[in-house]
Parts: sequence; C-alpha cells; structure tokens
Amino acid sequence: MKRAVKGHYGYLSQRKRNLLLLSLILGLVIAGIAVYGIIMKGTTKNWYSIIAAMLVIPLAMQIATLAPMLKHRDRPKEEYDRIRGIVGSGVLSTGLLIAGKDGKAFEIGYAYVHESGIYVFLPDEKLNAQEIEEYLHGFLRLSDIDGDITVYKNLKSFEKHLRTLSASDRDRADELLLKQEGVLRAISM
Repeated sequence: MKRAVKGHYGYLSQRKRNLLLLSLILGLVIAGIAVYGIIMKGTTKNWYSIIAAMLVIPLAMQIATLAPMLKHRDRPKEEYDRIRGIVGSGVLSTGLLIAGKDGKAFEIGYAYVHESGIYVFLPDEKLNAQEIEEYLHGFLRLSDIDGDITVYKNLKSFEKHLRTLSASDRDRADELLLKQEGVLRAISM
C-alpha cells in the first residue's frame, strides 16, 4: 500500500492503523522483556524490568497521539471525489486534526488554499467558526504569512462557494499558497 501523506485522502485511517500496530508491538515487547526478566532472575528487581519500564514512555507517547485520533474518520470517498472534482488540481488538504486551545483535537474536513483565501470546512457543528478562523489565522501570523480564512460548517455552502472560485493548479500555484498549506499541515497531527 502506498504511504499516505498528511493532508491527502486516507491519511487519517492509515496513521491510526500504524499507531495502533506500533503500540501493540511495543506493548508486547515490554511485556516480553518484563516476563523474561522475572523468569530468568526470579525477581522484578533486575535490569530487564528497568528496560521494560523505560520503554513505557515511548508507548505512552504513541497512545497519546492515537487517542485523540480515534473518534475522527476520513471523509467519505465519494464526498472527497466530489470536492476534488470541484477544485481540480488546486491546493486541497483533507482530514487535518489540529489541537485546539482547550487541548481537544478538532478536524478540518477540507482546507482549500486559493489565491482569494483559505476556505475551510469543519464537520463538527458544535465548533465556533469565528474562533477557529482566528485560531488558524494566529498560526499563519506566527509564520509571517498572511491570508484570509473563511470557515464553513455546512458542506453544501462550502461546495457552493468553491464552485464560484476560478480554477487553480497546484503545479503553478504561488509560493505563498504552498506555504499557507504547509502551515496548516504542520500544525496538524
């Protein structure tokens, strides 16, 4: 299977699968080392137990990355294909998970970076669009990049606006657009 890139379709599910697999393998290695040490030395007070205890730190980091991702899924394939059909070869990212101010991750269903601005679709109706716009704009300012951000919580409105935009081509896109996309991808998990 081809490795999915952050912001491309399928990244979320592949990343979750990889993190889960690595966590399981690391957990089994830790258990194996601990059990081996107990069997060989007859006590938990041995170097194997220390090594197993130290390996719990990377396991905890894997689980801490995986936990907020579990409730999020890739957007439906037919929906993605429809959006991709509208924007063509423009600068589109999907499935970006970003840690919010409150520490909870929120999902950007789609982020289309265009000459006229950045257009974001949030699938979570509970989120405040104005706050998300300001939050994302803050990251752009931190990177000395400017750009207008418009957040949509309704997919139909998002699609309708995308249809009004002029065609864009990623291969001929201005460097600023690619930097804006880079910031969005960099702040996502």
